[in-house]
Amino acid sequence: LAELEENKSDWKTLSEKPVSKLRALDYKSFSQGGSFYYKEYNGDIVNVLLSKNSWTETFKDGTKSNLLFLPKTNNEFDLEFIESNNEMRTNFSVKVEIYRYGIYAKENDELFVWVISKEKQFLGFKLYKKQ
Repeated sequence: LAELEENKSDWKTLSEKPVSKLRALDYKSFSQGGSFYYKEYNGDIVNVLLSKNSWTETFKDGTKSNLLFLPKTNNEFDLEFIESNNEMRTNFSVKVEIYRYGIYAKENDELFVWVISKEKQFLGFKLYKKQ
């Protein structure tokens, strides 16, 4: 289906895991929390609130997903799925499923993030810091 739809976001397939060029100070600042957003493949905005060990996504239709934020070393982190009332996320994820992420660069208020898909493919996207 993804091949049939126009990519209206900044998601892309990466050939390999990117080497992180993020400064430790920038990762520390990120992991302490804040308000962010990213674009879905169709261009819809997903708002993210990171607070302590909680990662909450709010979707265009007002539904939410709650995940556990688990910081790791090397500018990486895991998100553990807890629950969602978003139909797409509920169909895609199961409780305690873990997704692996890493931040490999920062430009102004944009974080360049990779995630490993269920098919073991590296995907990249931007996470934007809200002002």
